[in-house]
Amino acid sequence: MPTVIRYTPLVLLVTGGFWAFGCTHVSTVKRLRIVGTTDVHGYFSAPSNKAKPGGLARLGAFLDFQRRSGRSVLLVDSGDMWSGTLLSDSTQGALGIAAYNTLGVDAAALGNHEFDYGPKTPNAPDPFVILKRRIAEARFPILAANLVDRRTGKLPEWPGLRSSVVVRRGGFKVGIIGAITPATPTITFPFVDKYLRFLPPGPAIRAEADRLLARGVDFNIVVTHIGGLCRDLRHSRDLSSCEPNGPSFKLARFLDATRVKAIFGGHTHRQTAHWVNGIAVVQAGKYGRSVAVVDVVQRDEAPPVLQIQRPMRLDDNTNSPTARRVRAILAPHEARVARIRGEHLGARVAVRLGTDRKQSSALGTYMCDVARKIFSQTQICFLNSGGLRRPLPAGPLTYGSLYDVMPFGNHAAVMSVSGKTLLEILRVGTSGAHGVFQVSGLRIRYDRGRDHCPKVDRDGNGKVDAHDRQRLVSVTLENGKPVDPQGTYKVVTSSFLASGGDGLKTLLKRIPAGRIQVLYGRLSLRDLIAAYMRRHRPLINSADKKVMPYRRVRATGTTPRSACP
Repeated sequence: MPTVIRYTPLVLLVTGGFWAFGCTHVSTVKRLRIVGTTDVHGYFSAPSNKAKPGGLARLGAFLDFQRRSGRSVLLVDSGDMWSGTLLSDSTQGALGIAAYNTLGVDAAALGNHEFDYGPKTPNAPDPFVILKRRIAEARFPILAANLVDRRTGKLPEWPGLRSSVVVRRGGFKVGIIGAITPATPTITFPFVDKYLRFLPPGPAIRAEADRLLARGVDFNIVVTHIGGLCRDLRHSRDLSSCEPNGPSFKLARFLDATRVKAIFGGHTHRQTAHWVNGIAVVQAGKYGRSVAVVDVVQRDEAPPVLQIQRPMRLDDNTNSPTARRVRAILAPHEARVARIRGEHLGARVAVRLGTDRKQSSALGTYMCDVARKIFSQTQICFLNSGGLRRPLPAGPLTYGSLYDVMPFGNHAAVMSVSGKTLLEILRVGTSGAHGVFQVSGLRIRYDRGRDHCPKVDRDGNGKVDAHDRQRLVSVTLENGKPVDPQGTYKVVTSSFLASGGDGLKTLLKRIPAGRIQVLYGRLSLRDLIAAYMRRHRPLINSADKKVMPYRRVRATGTTPRSACP
């Protein structure tokens, strides 16, 4: 609530009249704390290790503490709220909506993984049916100012989806504008791009900010599934540890502080708490472990002043009214999911299998090897690093651990491709536009410093971007023989990549339809691997049989930090 300080007039009576030594003056101080989450990815429960931060009940306790302390709180989220855990996936995100409603979220950005639920088969009657249902269930608007329906050229007419919203809180009238990463078509299912366009966020946000300012808001903030990366959060004006070309930083440079005061970012799973072009650019990280915080203070008629706080970890206090309500929502589902996650698959991991997005990882190597054993007619496997989300810990392998590795439910796909097409696929997979492909049956070397700013539209999609880089140095089969451009190779991969994800869409359109088989009628790739584990009960990554005695994908050189024109 605004703080009001009153000064009482002092009056001196004098014969025949009076003199007023004081006059009435009212000084008003308005305060608001803006709290932001992002990339929760279905991690609604507190970690089993209580020393680790996170969980929506802990967020509820944090919010209750802020409010008890007399603060007005505005709560926003920057997208990728639901998909990524068995707990959330078992209800296709409905559990997350119930918890977010209880927390009192004021607005959220649409993230690329919000498109994960729903029909994946080609020509489904409404591929967005689940997403529409979740948005309609939310008691807060979900925002995407740069999202356009291809049929109408306007924001899709889905109940609850908006470009912006105005919220009154703490005496302020705050405009909140949402945006989604324009890279969404390359990192989600191809049906999304068939129906929707993802515009550059800057112009859409600027136009919406002008419209809200004309309506009389005190200031605007942006919640966006677009992020950055900083390694040092101690000094908000020191950008030396930050990736200078991070999308949220580029967005701040495109905008200006007269239109937008703060950007709450997401998508990169990293943290920021910095001033860029006079705009507070903050980001909480991932999995609900921390929150981003910006404080707003306005004294009298002076402009609002923002102060960036470092991301605040969510501690283990869950004893508050909101926390108890969140726990009551989650508890029945947690008990059911715990039984499923706890199944022992019969396999054992001798040494932890880690992840790597720049070179071969032990985890990616093993998952590709198993996929080739399941589909024994194939010579090659490639999987996207981004689909392997967590390391596989040492010890007995549980279904829960495997689910954490491959949470997105992709199906297997088998392709028959020419050597020439295979080399083009691997070029895209080492371009640096996304993480490298994890492989089996191949040896690849690429140079991270090569062709940083490409000038040739190699994939033929009508634009030149990072997917067009040519960074390959050498590619051979596992026996050391070169790939024959005129030869034909059988490949196993995921439905995500076989459908054109991670920048393969234009390239795969050239392959005759009969040569790509996405196995929607079978179990997911994750569950096929689980069945393999139950049947064969392997000892994985033992001292005498290491999963990765050498890196099949090896990087040389360093990636330039300079921006491309």
